[in-house]
Amino acid sequence: MMNKADALLISYKELDWDSYVAISQKLTEIDTTNLEHELQEQASRFAYYNGLFEVAKKELEKATTEYDNFVAKTSYEEEERRRMAGTKFTVRSIENFVRSLPKHERLLTEIRTIKFKFGLLKGLAKAMEQRKDMLVQHSILSRSEANLYNKF
Repeated sequence: MMNKADALLISYKELDWDSYVAISQKLTEIDTTNLEHELQEQASRFAYYNGLFEVAKKELEKATTEYDNFVAKTSYEEEERRRMAGTKFTVRSIENFVRSLPKHERLLTEIRTIKFKFGLLKGLAKAMEQRKDMLVQHSILSRSEANLYNKF
């Protein structure tokens, strides 16, 4: 049986636009007949998505560091190779060489994908904050209605 943490990490790995739309729709649904339960669940749901947001943040930092290290190392090695060969070079020619490598494109694609997920998760966290506000408002209205009925 899969635990909640593993299930969340799998959902993070599979996060795309379609699943984002489906999750957003589900997150904004509120069962007004069971507000107490909705309020109790809100904090853990927010924590799940905020946690995934932090996972994306960590992955983005890792991917960015890997990219920066790759560019620095490859640039240095190519400069050294050209120096040893007696070939003239410019900073621009070294940059173009590095950009021409398949690994450069793969690392940039990975960063773009993580940034996309990072943005989606940020949106879900904001949606959870708005959901909390809506739950509080529904709860206040529900209590006000109950007080009105109790007066009669």
